[in-house]
Amino acid sequence: MDVLIRDRAYTGPVRAVILDWAGTAVDYGCLGPTQVFREVFSAHGVPVTAEEARAFMDMRTINRLRAMTGLDSVAAKWRETHGRGPDERDVQTLYEMAEPRMLARIEERAALFPGLLEAEALDPVALQTRLDVLEARFRAAGAHFVARGIWETQALVEEIEARLAAGERP
Repeated sequence: MDVLIRDRAYTGPVRAVILDWAGTAVDYGCLGPTQVFREVFSAHGVPVTAEEARAFMDMRTINRLRAMTGLDSVAAKWRETHGRGPDERDVQTLYEMAEPRMLARIEERAALFPGLLEAEALDPVALQTRLDVLEARFRAAGAHFVARGIWETQALVEEIEARLAAGERP
């Protein structure tokens, strides 16, 4: 695996904006990945709980599997079933099963949340109220920037570029 270590601040223009809609606009509760992890462990005779499957949500799949097999509860179930603790070969086998299932699950779970497209039909006061609540949640979670809609992204990108040019680092 290649690891990028940035030793200088990037001051160029923003070249991309990546939106992670998982659990925000599609796949409410991020059930797709959770179900996949539960399925692949179950296929090896090791049932994992939803909590165990969700414990490492922000990791790459392979690292998440490593972390899950490192959980005392999962490792104990693995030992009970297989007579030994899970090792890297087991992680690789789980990964080979998980990846195609993840891709298949994307199509199954990609429907937009009910009402998402209808939100623009809200009267302006109701829309503003909803946006205020959402912004407060994002800010409380540590968001540095919050766009209330696509119409605000250009100004945010310009602000980010100015901060980068001034030497700030993300």
